[in-house]
Amino acid sequence: MQKLQFCSGAQPVMRVFKTVLYKQEVMYVVLVHSPVNDELLSERPLLTDDPNSVCSYRGGCFIWRPEAMCGTHRCELVLRPDENQVGVRNVVSYPQFYVWDHVAVALHVDRQMLNFHSARLRQNLKYCSRAKPSIIPRYRFDDFPEAKAILMKVCPKTPSPSK
Repeated sequence: MQKLQFCSGAQPVMRVFKTVLYKQEVMYVVLVHSPVNDELLSERPLLTDDPNSVCSYRGGCFIWRPEAMCGTHRCELVLRPDENQVGVRNVVSYPQFYVWDHVAVALHVDRQMLNFHSARLRQNLKYCSRAKPSIIPRYRFDDFPEAKAILMKVCPKTPSPSK
């Protein structure tokens, strides 16, 4: 989408924007921009094909290797701003808790607007089953028939989803 609208058919450029640490979450932010803005955004490192990185870019494809998909932890983050690093220290006095990671994509489109065709968005809409163990109460999760009813109410022209 961005390739056609903002990159004149060229591959978009992907850069490491930042990593944000929350109490039980790590968010990796990737910046995507047109090659025209290379100089403007050159202070951010390019997303490369590094097999040891959580996020990488290979052959025009973005690759995410989640690290936090594991059991519980009894650790705390130790910030070392003077070294521009973060460490981990085991702590036995805290209860166990889960930590997860995810990727946020920041699209640099300057003063333009990225257009999405609603039919394409609906075509790629998929229902996700409730995870186990669940991180939200059951009453806040819609099963497939409920989600389908909401979709039909919000987007009545949508073909009825089968999955």
